[in-house]
Amino acid sequence: MKKKLLSILLCTALSASLLVGCGGKDDKETDAKDKTPVEDTTGDDTTGDDTPAGPVVEDVTAEALPETPFAHITFDGEDEGYYPVTQVEKAADSVNDGATYDIAPVDVTMGYAAGPVGNALYLDGSFGVNLGIEPTNTDQYTVSFWMNATRLSTYGATLQIGHNMGKAADVGNNVTWFNVTQSEWGADSAKIFPIVWSRNEASDAADGTDCWPWMYAFDDQIHGKKEWVHVTIVCSGEEQASPLGSTTAGAQYYINGTKVYDSADNYTNGTYFEYTWDATLAPNIMEPGDGKFEALFGINYWDTIFKGFVDDLYVYDSALTAGQVLTLYQMGDASVEAVAPVVEVEEKNPEIVAQGTLVGAPDFTTGWWKEFSEIWKVEEGQSVSKTFINYHSVEAANWNNWIMVLQNVGQGHASDAAVHADVNPDYKEYAVVRCDNWGWNSVGDTASGLLPWTLENNYDWDNFLKLLQGATVKATVTNNGTTADIVFDVTDVDGNVYYQKYSGIEVDGDVYFCLGVDGACIDVKNEAVITGTAVGATDCSTGWWKEFSEIYAVAEGETKEVNFVNYSSKANNWNNFIVVLQAVAQGHATDATIHADVNPDYKEYAVLRADNWGWNSVGDTASGLLPWTLENTYDWANFIAEIDGASVNLKVTNNGTTADVVATITSVAGNTYTQSYKGIEIDGPLYFCLGVDGACLDIQ
Repeated sequence: MKKKLLSILLCTALSASLLVGCGGKDDKETDAKDKTPVEDTTGDDTTGDDTPAGPVVEDVTAEALPETPFAHITFDGEDEGYYPVTQVEKAADSVNDGATYDIAPVDVTMGYAAGPVGNALYLDGSFGVNLGIEPTNTDQYTVSFWMNATRLSTYGATLQIGHNMGKAADVGNNVTWFNVTQSEWGADSAKIFPIVWSRNEASDAADGTDCWPWMYAFDDQIHGKKEWVHVTIVCSGEEQASPLGSTTAGAQYYINGTKVYDSADNYTNGTYFEYTWDATLAPNIMEPGDGKFEALFGINYWDTIFKGFVDDLYVYDSALTAGQVLTLYQMGDASVEAVAPVVEVEEKNPEIVAQGTLVGAPDFTTGWWKEFSEIWKVEEGQSVSKTFINYHSVEAANWNNWIMVLQNVGQGHASDAAVHADVNPDYKEYAVVRCDNWGWNSVGDTASGLLPWTLENNYDWDNFLKLLQGATVKATVTNNGTTADIVFDVTDVDGNVYYQKYSGIEVDGDVYFCLGVDGACIDVKNEAVITGTAVGATDCSTGWWKEFSEIYAVAEGETKEVNFVNYSSKANNWNNFIVVLQAVAQGHATDATIHADVNPDYKEYAVLRADNWGWNSVGDTASGLLPWTLENTYDWANFIAEIDGASVNLKVTNNGTTADVVATITSVAGNTYTQSYKGIEIDGPLYFCLGVDGACLDIQ
């Protein structure tokens, strides 16, 4: 066990002035999986206007901790009951019907390095750990840990605890958890870490009311990226009733021993921001559940696996005081350098699960000039981009990755790379370029031995193959008329960005390009083919609340009909179209914060998603029931496959005091489904628009 500094800390009884919060931010961005806040006007505004009073400064002194924690994992290297797990493809009989992956034990050698308190566990990004912790069986508890991230991802897990985390919730299936994660909810979509996002569904009331609360430091910063951060979550447990009829649990949140948020204070006084009920914790997370309870670090059932360090995790079955949390923090040393240990492991080829269209065999046996993507034309004065994920074998040389062929016709290549005239007598290559700064051409003045283009890159050549493994590459070709440019924007799995540019390639006719491989495999993302008006990027990269269609008016007694093709990133069920019913004909704040920035009269009657989810801001919500009837005929086992590329007929009807939304979805395979939200309460004019979340719409 680690040798703690508790006795020294208590003898010195150091005092610290701690700032409870970091400002009265009142512009919470709503995520696709969250509720649009309904303003609570019961708060005590001591400033005399609509501005929250703001946090106060507390004098906090280190206090003695409870004698025995409910659980304590030191991560010093001895057997403490935790074990490595990784994401695997979902089995046909998987119980995780709400998940993207199953989670299973994996055989890896875990490495340890110096941490704030003794040693820390290093996670290399390929696995997380099942902590083996049981629930405290109380709604008053404390969870505290140190961490240092090399890689964070939006919604990706660090610590996630709860019941039935991979299951889809319904009235008979208890799903409760909290996840310490990163979001892009900051000003101008700034990334924020850590956010505590929690869920309670079908367990807090017989009628199935639910909540998805969250809390963070309200400072639009990332804490714990390549630095040690101490995170403490205290559930004090007092009931906080929301206008939607659900009940949340009071909580306090600490970063590095400092209280940065107190939901009880905000609920009573509106101290931090104006919505006083949904910035807290879901109840029942540590209570006995009717299903599987798990405590995981670095991994969840949906998102990118964490990479970095974790150290000294405590669980208490009581709500610690600010002084006790300060003691936990002072027991560690945040100045310790985080150095990843060298762990001898057998390198294995990556397992490729296709998200789009594969070029090259996933076992990397496809040789030079044997397989190509489709061929894309680039009109003069235009640019065309294609996005793919790049993979290579563990025995790869630098050139065993992607290639691009710039050519003059839209016809393909001889498979033996010998005589292209066998395919098309007019075939000519303007250039063949490789990812490792190599290329050749067949036009222009090459007598001098100099290729007629400029080549630039910022690759880290010492780690070239490593950064290209699993990297996301956006390839862009621009046709300037007599020259063409090629740009590869490369983002590695750790989020580092690189580029490679071939500029001034001589061309003397039409410009086409395709992608190929040499002992590699690339996964080319399927992109929308737009024939009408696009909403969202064609590669389905546009995030939540970033882009909308025009706004359509629906007069009382009338129905407005819109037809579009829906394209999905296929990452999650919610990565499809959304429908926003609103009271005005003016649009949305692009950062999804305060709609009054656009129109002070802006109000949403409802936000509706394609995957049977929605929320509202008017009507009688005291019962906890949303004021509409929801029906669908979806084939949920094949939902994403059927809705990607599907034709959608959307009808919105204004009944005067209610609205109906009916979508008829026809899949590429010709299967037809319907989804309807009926009886949505409205209290004024009715307008609507379409939006996306990791999707693209082609409005006809």
